[in-house]
Amino acid sequence: VICGFTRTLERSLSIDFTEPYAIIGAVLLVNPSDPRSAEVKSYKDLKGKPVGGTMGGTSWIALQKVAPEANMISYKTIADSHQALVTQKVVAIPTDSVMGYEQERMDPKHFKVVGDFFTVEDICFGVPKGDQMWLNWLNLFLHQNQIEGKIAPLYEKWFKSPAPKFTGRY
Repeated sequence: VICGFTRTLERSLSIDFTEPYAIIGAVLLVNPSDPRSAEVKSYKDLKGKPVGGTMGGTSWIALQKVAPEANMISYKTIADSHQALVTQKVVAIPTDSVMGYEQERMDPKHFKVVGDFFTVEDICFGVPKGDQMWLNWLNLFLHQNQIEGKIAPLYEKWFKSPAPKFTGRY
């Protein structure tokens, strides 16, 4: 599966992961039309405030750990949490940096990224468990494209930030 998989230990029980092709982080989205958003500069400002999130999402799980005193409200879908932010039912929602900056670009009236990353997440390709040949091929593909300088321009185009320096593992 080629998509935005965050590599986690729990998920690795079901599928294998390539080496990362991107590194992203969890950020907060606020609604700049909501006067309460001026008070939120980072996750540290969420104590007692209503915060929405999508059940099971890695950003939502991480926010519960770093901001346990926020008033957490779970939603079934990403669309539901975005709607709660737009309608000012919540003051913030966590999301990954890629989605957050894209939402801000598409609708700056209702979405603004605030604060620094509160997680760092490896984004990888998912491979059927035990398919070592496919896993090796994808890792080599990533390695060769990294060496040839092809990944950094794509990363910067789609992730709207400088490509991280990889260690050469892939």
